[in-house]
Amino acid sequence: MRRYKRLFLKLISAIVIGALAATVFSTTAVAEQRRKESAAERALRKQRGRLNDVSKKLAKRLTVPEPSETNKFLHARATELIERARDSFGEEYRFDRLVRAADALLESSENIFESRKLERDKNGDDREDIARKLERTYFRVQQSEYFASIAKEEDTGLYVRHSRMLYQQARSAYDAREYYKARQLADAAGYLVSGLERLAQAAVRIADPPRLP
Repeated sequence: MRRYKRLFLKLISAIVIGALAATVFSTTAVAEQRRKESAAERALRKQRGRLNDVSKKLAKRLTVPEPSETNKFLHARATELIERARDSFGEEYRFDRLVRAADALLESSENIFESRKLERDKNGDDREDIARKLERTYFRVQQSEYFASIAKEEDTGLYVRHSRMLYQQARSAYDAREYYKARQLADAAGYLVSGLERLAQAAVRIADPPRLP
């Protein structure tokens, strides 16, 4: 009798322990699922916030009167990229690159608008700094053709053309000793190339870095 009683108690203990383990496992699984869902929700909320910020920036640029040909190009492309980013919710890498590209193009547009302002000063001390900046911008613009060859866009040639136009305008401003204008236009060219670079990155979906040819 005692033997059967001990076996019965062991059986009850095993059932209780098993039930407790199942409860703990179930609770842990639910908590883990909620944690994952929460992380996904946070990621989507962050994406919506970034999209909202860049959309506001676009709306602000569109209110500036008399946009140049390049401004119009940048605004049109930024609008398209924002819509493509909106369709890429959940694709973290692609979404990030598209939003960064749109933001870079809008920064370029802002620099173009800034270049219209009256020259703040014509100090000769700025000449060397601007010359160095234009040198860096020249090589940056040279990279645009490489990014254009990778980016899967129909009008990459226009990106290259506008970046070169901005550099030439910056160089002309430098020659005219309009150093503030030269700086703004050089920055505009650099941001435009950065936008194209982000598009090239969006097109390269492999995990490994590209190989040199």
